Amino acid sequence: MLVSITSTPGSGWIAAVVAFLLIATPAWAAGEANGSACRDIADDAQRLACYDREFGDAKPPAAVAPAAPAIPSPVAPGPAAQTPVRPAIGNPERDFGAEALPPPPVDKAKDTLEAHVLGRIEGLAKGMDLVLDNGQVWRCVDDQPYADYAAENPAVRIKRNFLGNYWMGFVGSGVHIRVRRVK
Repeated sequence: MLVSITSTPGSGWIAAVVAFLLIATPAWAAGEANGSACRDIADDAQRLACYDREFGDAKPPAAVAPAAPAIPSPVAPGPAAQTPVRPAIGNPERDFGAEALPPPPVDKAKDTLEAHVLGRIEGLAKGMDLVLDNGQVWRCVDDQPYADYAAENPAVRIKRNFLGNYWMGFVGSGVHIRVRRVK
């Protein structure tokens, strides 16, 4: 069969598709090496041998023993197959059987902490450590300096945003700085 393809812009892929179809179609039409003759064979070993003949596998088929019927084992699965058990915490009666329950939801209300900074503050700058009345120490990591901010034992509210950053807001002042806990 002679096919004439003119050289026009974008005709390269058309020529490739036509060439592929001309080469591949006779093999598909003849049913060569597609396994259609093997699909309906019920015996596993004979079906495997048929596929090996169809697709030219050089290895001879190994003898396959018939599979024994599945009998449920009276032995419980070993420790490797068991689901890990979450230890009960708190009241043993209340927690009995709770290891199969999903873990409790995380309290999202803990995204906020309210406290007071100890001492007098004369300006806020990056690298400054702020000691809270609960013993925590937070470091200012914000690049925005607040040189004119001054307060004595100011109340603060620390919030975690959706990206995981912490922001310390000085209550009643409108000043918010990005902080990181250091102690």
